[in-house]
Amino acid sequence: MTEKKLEEKIIGHFENALSTDFPNIQIVGQWQTNIDGQLKALENPATLGALTIRVSPRRYETATIPDCEIPVEIQLNIRSDVDVGGESWLSATDAANNVIQNWQDWYSRYAQDLSVENEFHPTGFRTDGGDCGIDRQAKVWQWTQTFTLLGVIEKR
Repeated sequence: MTEKKLEEKIIGHFENALSTDFPNIQIVGQWQTNIDGQLKALENPATLGALTIRVSPRRYETATIPDCEIPVEIQLNIRSDVDVGGESWLSATDAANNVIQNWQDWYSRYAQDLSVENEFHPTGFRTDGGDCGIDRQAKVWQWTQTFTLLGVIEKR
């Protein structure tokens, strides 16, 4: 499935961006079959937080034309009981945002990073907005960013 493959690629780029400074942030993909194991890791007291990636099913604007849009949502939750002042949250958010901004700024990087051979040919990238703040009840700093992958689904 193309969406699952795109999610795997996106996970890899966020792992590269966060692994050095934030090895204790769990990255979870919604299409990944090992999600239960990933979610169990979040129960570990040493885990600072989680970055969740959700690649939604594609949609088409025009019937029988293979140009599609694939919505993506990234959500970063950092435990506020561990990161009381939010310094780690701000740094992790900046690192994650840089991945997205690079795709927004450079089509060539987006096309290279998110092409799926014989399945998805990237044609454009659009950052759609998001939200941020602290959820005092859940005791987490939150950052959400949505974006849309535009491309052509190649005929098989």
